[in-house]
Amino acid sequence: MSETLLPIGTRIIFTKTLTQGASGDSPALIFARAGEGGEIVGHGCREGYWVKWDAWQHPFGASSEEFEVAHE
Repeated sequence: MSETLLPIGTRIIFTKTLTQGASGDSPALIFARAGEGGEIVGHGCREGYWVKWDAWQHPFGASSEEFEVAHE
């Protein structure tokens, strides 16, 4: 990957609502809502970043197109 990755611990704001539809094994899930905060918790997944939404306890993969750096 030639892109310089943002550091772990960087606070982010999701620019898209990230969901997964229901399947035979699980209900529909909301991983993050647009406009709400989260944090980068790792690198190396298919999407580029492991992130956590403040309202969701589990990390998930997200691309840099799905969030922006929070300027607090």
